[in-house]
Amino acid sequence: MAPKLEHCMTVRGYIAVGGDVLQIDNVLNGARRVFIAVTGGFVKGVGPAAGLEADIHPASSDGLLLNPSTNTAHLNVRFAARSSSGDVIYTEYQGILKVTEAGQKVLAGSPEAKSTAYGDQEWFISPRIETSSDKFKWMEETVWLGQGHWVVDEKGSAVEYEVYRAVN
Repeated sequence: MAPKLEHCMTVRGYIAVGGDVLQIDNVLNGARRVFIAVTGGFVKGVGPAAGLEADIHPASSDGLLLNPSTNTAHLNVRFAARSSSGDVIYTEYQGILKVTEAGQKVLAGSPEAKSTAYGDQEWFISPRIETSSDKFKWMEETVWLGQGHWVVDEKGSAVEYEVYRAVN
């Protein structure tokens, strides 16, 4: 029997697009390594993770290895978030994103950038979570899968994920 996915949280990370990006061109036979600062955001639990609410710390970073010939980005992201009670949630994830025209506009900081919907682009992550919270320690022993999309709102440009745990 195939495992099921149980929705446990939404994660939104605002990113510094346009100017504040570090880029190394022509690595690994033509790929481009890009580092984008994460300026804030949130983690909000639902279902079995209800009650989890934390703000993403701006010391986080969003890294990607972009193959310009296929517009495929291999993600390598780390972020930390702190709850109002002081608990810290550290998350790192690998993933893959097919950068569409809409994503290129977001990453460039274009005034034409707009939010996308889940499924508008191939964008999946596999997070690993560590936490100081006794209530959410179970998250460290869980297999996670997330699906992403772009959010452009009054606060800026963000990546947003619906994150699911694999269950029997």
